[in-house]
Amino acid sequence: MELHLNSFLQNEVKITCNGFNRERCNNFLKYLHSLGFQNNTIGNYIKTFKTVMNWAVENGYCTEIAFKKTVKPNALTDIIYLNSNELNALLELNLSSRPGTERVRDLFIFECSTGLRFSDLQNLKSEDIKENHIEITAIKTMDKLRIPLSPLAKTILKKYEGGLPKVLVNQQMNSILKDIGKMAGLLEPVKVVRYYGSKRTEEVLEKYQLLTTHTARRTFVTQSLERGMRPEVIMKLTGHSDIKTMMKYVKITEKKVEEEFLNAWNSI
Repeated sequence: MELHLNSFLQNEVKITCNGFNRERCNNFLKYLHSLGFQNNTIGNYIKTFKTVMNWAVENGYCTEIAFKKTVKPNALTDIIYLNSNELNALLELNLSSRPGTERVRDLFIFECSTGLRFSDLQNLKSEDIKENHIEITAIKTMDKLRIPLSPLAKTILKKYEGGLPKVLVNQQMNSILKDIGKMAGLLEPVKVVRYYGSKRTEEVLEKYQLLTTHTARRTFVTQSLERGMRPEVIMKLTGHSDIKTMMKYVKITEKKVEEEFLNAWNSI
């Protein structure tokens, strides 16, 4: 966000936090739209901007609070996750001839079985890993999390002598994950809807093209729900604080239940 804010202000006179009146805040929002960002991306930038400005107000650097009324655009996005068959397809891939790719696959599977955010995976230290669980302080929220280790997670840890392989930067991981997904046959067509301001676009992609490290966390949540875990228990493990976020996943699993019911009974 800092890069775009500096770019926005390059033709402005030097201003302080108090220079962000309602007009300038709205102009910054329009500027982000002019760069062609999706609504959700702009929403994240505005969220960060407001967090910084709130800090400035709370610490006496700013008295202007017009920024609080800046409405961040948002758009519902499909939650991309792996079902149990797709997860098994990744697990069964023989990647012994490609050790670097194998390590990325194993890290992804570890995320799928723990629900860790990528930032927490990057920051995970040997002392955080206990015999039967992980204890961490989440970087994003500062919540203290205690995550039990499933047999799958323990298998991966054992493979790397009790730890994990080196975590690459997110962009590299995402690129390699797409290759892995293609090799695993994740070719299901997925319709992707994006919003740019009021403009709505649609694109059909194969599922492997949408794989990212965050897909693992989404997979953990959806797989946990489908296995009967209660949302409030999952939130305790993942550090989700917003029940609205969790309810998006609950709706997905309800749809899955309906599909399986129809598959089972439509033939009668």
